[in-house]
Amino acid sequence: MSKNEELPLKERVLAEVKKTGFPLELRVSALLQSRDYYVANNLFFVDRDEQKAREIDLRALKNFEFHSGDAGYRVRNLLMVECKKSVKPWVIFTSPTTPYDRADEFLQYEGSLNPKVRIPKATMDVLKRTHPVAISKKRGRSFFEPFKNDVAADSTIFGAVTSVVKASLEMQKKSFAAGEKNLCIYYGIVVFEGNLF
Repeated sequence: MSKNEELPLKERVLAEVKKTGFPLELRVSALLQSRDYYVANNLFFVDRDEQKAREIDLRALKNFEFHSGDAGYRVRNLLMVECKKSVKPWVIFTSPTTPYDRADEFLQYEGSLNPKVRIPKATMDVLKRTHPVAISKKRGRSFFEPFKNDVAADSTIFGAVTSVVKASLEMQKKSFAAGEKNLCIYYGIVVFEGNLF
């Protein structure tokens, strides 16, 4: 009998659960809720490329109210989050930003761009000047997962990034949280617990 088998069942189950990414997902969900995000866990969406149902760990939405003259509108952040835990490190290759890395291309948004309620150009300019992605001095260019036993196996990094991108695009196609008086900015985010280089 192994040392682990001598433990009570509850402790053995807890030890197995701790090896997964689910505790990380619950912590991220609680953190986002503590920062006034509306959070939905484990949502399904259709992967239109493969015509398959997929799951994303978290969808989090936060509203910011603004007024332009008599018109009110909301800028909404919609985060599509995938949580990953790994005992094997992840490596992200970065390099400095270049003029080709346009600051405005990071901003994927939908809604509120009609004649009735138009978000002032100044507001969009502020976003482009102050957003963390826009002002970052580096960009992630590629990735590597060292110490994988099967180098031909699917990449966990690629799978996580693909999931958040596809889920974000699906929400944008549906104009989720967007509309006549809402500008929704869509973010695909991978939260990683492990060694990152």
